[in-house]
Amino acid sequence: MRTVGFAWTIIAPHNGFASTGPRFVGDLLGLLFGAAFGLATRRHAPRPWLSERSILEAFCLALAFTFALAGVGKGFSMLAMTDFFTQSGYSVAFLKFIVIAEIFGAMGLLLPWARIPAWFGLTIDMFGAVTTHIHNGDPLNDSTGAIGMLIRLILVAILFELQRGQPQRPEWAFRAVFRAALGTVLCLFIAIPGAMAMRLHRASTPNTGQTSTK
Repeated sequence: MRTVGFAWTIIAPHNGFASTGPRFVGDLLGLLFGAAFGLATRRHAPRPWLSERSILEAFCLALAFTFALAGVGKGFSMLAMTDFFTQSGYSVAFLKFIVIAEIFGAMGLLLPWARIPAWFGLTIDMFGAVTTHIHNGDPLNDSTGAIGMLIRLILVAILFELQRGQPQRPEWAFRAVFRAALGTVLCLFIAIPGAMAMRLHRASTPNTGQTSTK
């Protein structure tokens, strides 16, 4: 449904449904993420149910489609994204890197052996988006999408840790939450100085697009 909605935004960008349809599907996916954990609390043994491989695979598939479409969407709106990145102090090369990183990160979520590095990369990316909006003084509404994706990434990390351990043991649930929180904090501490470094790098790099006339 998200893919069809995204394709429709390209075919008919000025259609009213083109802007509301994909947003509705995205909100529905967010609701399903929360509903899965809500249903788990109603079960006698929620931890084994949440650690089922099918639950984790479904969440990773939903996240993969979301990030892949986000990366492709940036590619189809390079002019607007270039303006945003340059106004935020980043280079066009960094924008291209983010587009490629989101697409490959989405692919990594579908591969069990690449899931951990993909999770770290996408979480750093979302923290970078939030910190960029804060740096620009943008309203909170501009960061809600990235915040929502961060929440889903954290939930996936918890499910991944539950699956790797022994969900029937009560202490393992706390351990899974602690590890997911530790990884999230690590991504935050990487994203903040990383964004600052990219802005400083662009500020110190001469503008090669301008030629001097003598």
